Amino acid sequence: MNALKLKTLALVALLLLAPLHAFAQTAKEAFEKGNKAYEQGQNTEAVQYYTQAIQLDPQDASAYTNRGGAKRALGDKAGAIQDYSTAIQLNPQDADAYYNRGNAKLALGDQPWAIQDFTRAIELNPQFAEAYTNRGTAKRALGDQTGAIQDYTKAIQLNPQDASAYTNRGSSKDDLGDKTGAIQDYSTAIELNPQLAIAYYNRGLAKSALGDKTGAMQDYTEAIQLNPQYAEAYYNRGNMKDDLGDKAGAIDDFTQAIEINPQYAKAYSNRGVAKSDLGNKTGAIQDYTKAIELDPQDAQAYGNRGIAKSDLGDRTGAIQDYTKVIQLIPQDALAYRNRGIAKALSGDKTGAFADLEKAKQLYVEQGDMEGYQKAIKTKNLASDMFASQGK
Repeated sequence: MNALKLKTLALVALLLLAPLHAFAQTAKEAFEKGNKAYEQGQNTEAVQYYTQAIQLDPQDASAYTNRGGAKRALGDKAGAIQDYSTAIQLNPQDADAYYNRGNAKLALGDQPWAIQDFTRAIELNPQFAEAYTNRGTAKRALGDQTGAIQDYTKAIQLNPQDASAYTNRGSSKDDLGDKTGAIQDYSTAIELNPQLAIAYYNRGLAKSALGDKTGAMQDYTEAIQLNPQYAEAYYNRGNMKDDLGDKAGAIDDFTQAIEINPQYAKAYSNRGVAKSDLGNKTGAIQDYTKAIELDPQDAQAYGNRGIAKSDLGDRTGAIQDYTKVIQLIPQDALAYRNRGIAKALSGDKTGAFADLEKAKQLYVEQGDMEGYQKAIKTKNLASDMFASQGK
């Protein structure tokens, strides 16, 4: 659901501010220069210095650990894992090496092995709050929200000032349906770190789920102020504005989300809905079409484009779009009903009645009696129309 924060890699040696020379004379000197380069973001140079340190002292586990950190910063996660593994072979009691290897595995999507490494780090250092936090993140990715909450709670006990642990625990509570508990955790995270945009954003999602649209919109606004490039916050604030009747404001937010992320299919789709509500059917169709280009499996965009086409009198185009919805979601009763209406307006009595009967059947199977009654009413209106035409 949401982006989760991972802790930064732990350096196992103090950083000494020695001047940077081209070559190191001793392993210690090379190691310290590697640390300095790493701190300055010069990760390629850091790898080179740590490699020198390893060549001069192949038994230095710390050099492997820190070279792993520099490789990971360069995006070489596999290389980082190799270095952490060597560090562990040289020093099996190094909790940091297990922790860092777990982070690299987690970044590669290997949650089960990451959990093993975080668990070993915790066994070696039971006070390792960050290991609990990141093990919770791995468990959450695997759908074990209860286990994740337990780990986040332990991390909070060890470090009550860890805003990220509160944020992540809130996300797991949110996933389990405990919106109130989630809001409490997000609020604590914000108290600890008022600059934590994701906590405002996640709290907005939870408030929205509880029906507090105004409160949600306030949180999305705060997240945007902290991170003006937060496309998801603009998108969700746009949804709140749309729900509250501010269609023009919603369009502005969806547009901003699209400018930040031109691949944001849902933003195009929902902007199309707002445009349609304001009577701009042509603009709506353009947005639905773009949404479909970005996500050809977006049945809702096809359905909404079909409605807009029908409103503009394009029955054939509407029928094609409803048919696509049915191909994507064969149990979509509304798509059958809408296609039945379009066929009726096109004069296809047999096709219209077949679709409306199918819609009635699906509504009954799904226990939607309101939809069933609407389908009956629609079929009766179609019958009256055809009768008036002598059909």
